[in-house]
Amino acid sequence: MTSKSPYIIGRQPVLEAIESDKKIDKILISKYAKGEIIDKIKQLCRQIDIHFQVVPEDKLQREFRNLNHQGVAALTSAIEYFELQDVINAVLDKGELPLFIVLDGVTDVRNIGAIARTAYGLGVHAIVIPQRGAAPLQADAIKSSAGALLNLPICRVPNLVAAVKDLKLNGIEVVGIHAHTDDNISEIKGDMPLALVMGAEDVGISPLVQKEITSFYKIPIQNIDSYNVSVATALTLYQVVLNRS
Repeated sequence: MTSKSPYIIGRQPVLEAIESDKKIDKILISKYAKGEIIDKIKQLCRQIDIHFQVVPEDKLQREFRNLNHQGVAALTSAIEYFELQDVINAVLDKGELPLFIVLDGVTDVRNIGAIARTAYGLGVHAIVIPQRGAAPLQADAIKSSAGALLNLPICRVPNLVAAVKDLKLNGIEVVGIHAHTDDNISEIKGDMPLALVMGAEDVGISPLVQKEITSFYKIPIQNIDSYNVSVATALTLYQVVLNRS
């Protein structure tokens, strides 16, 4: 790989990257990879919540061709991730009214980038994404966000349901944007701490996350079935800002 590659390959380099607290999005491990170092990599991943995937050997061969990957590769992160509770504490310490976005099942990096750009421009304090099921935020996402992903805190959490519960425990109202409800986004109260949950356009918000949501609101729509998630987020955020003013 070139010096610009986001990957670290080889058993010892990957282990050293983990032990030196290098920012890592995920680790790929061949299903045939065995040995003490592989076991230690998996153990450390479990201890410090680094997502690793056991993949067919062919996947690594295609990705790294003739390079000596030794059955393991780590995808380094292009951005810094923040602890959700740390961001909540910082917002409350400043005396500001919290505004968070929670993305459930949104995997297209261009959508995430566009959402981050809108969120940064409208005063969102952080975006919450799951550790699993969300695309790694690399150069394409940063470009789509016009750099906003480098300035807006992104909280990547091991469990989205637990994160939503934490938001509620901190006094933050968690609302979902959903097509099948009676209440309009214009009715979202402007004077409350708020976390907006946005689901993927095709499947919406997952059932387990829906169970933790306090209330649902819909975006007015005519002639089409749904908005792209980045457009839906922009419309909702703009309405929230209007309600708060």
